[in-house]
Amino acid sequence: MNVQTDGFHKAQLDKYISNIKKACEESEVFDPSIILSLVAIIFELLGGTPDYTDRRRLNRKDDYRLNGQRRLCYLQSQHQRVRTILRASREKPYDGFHKYDDLFNQFALHFRSNAEEFMRWYKKTYPKLYMMLF
Repeated sequence: MNVQTDGFHKAQLDKYISNIKKACEESEVFDPSIILSLVAIIFELLGGTPDYTDRRRLNRKDDYRLNGQRRLCYLQSQHQRVRTILRASREKPYDGFHKYDDLFNQFALHFRSNAEEFMRWYKKTYPKLYMMLF
């Protein structure tokens, strides 16, 4: 697993992954525990699995906070944004705005693979599409 985290968090994720592997090996038919384990992994990655079994009253405002132990940080570099734009140019509904080859040539030849300059140009040239993507 390629996750940089504390030991407890890694152990929780390892447990859920083990549950998925076990459910897949032991069952020839679909087993709902596979989905439950996947959902548990998602909640752990978000910041904590909800567990309200020890509470007398549910549906309090803080019951829905998933960042009690940690939080997920989504970061994207300028080069990753360029790759997102290039990939999106091959998929609907973004493929109607420009072609992959044209964008790649702009990035590689005109901007000499300078992601910051390309992103400034793209944001200015395609502002609506930029807002759709990011």
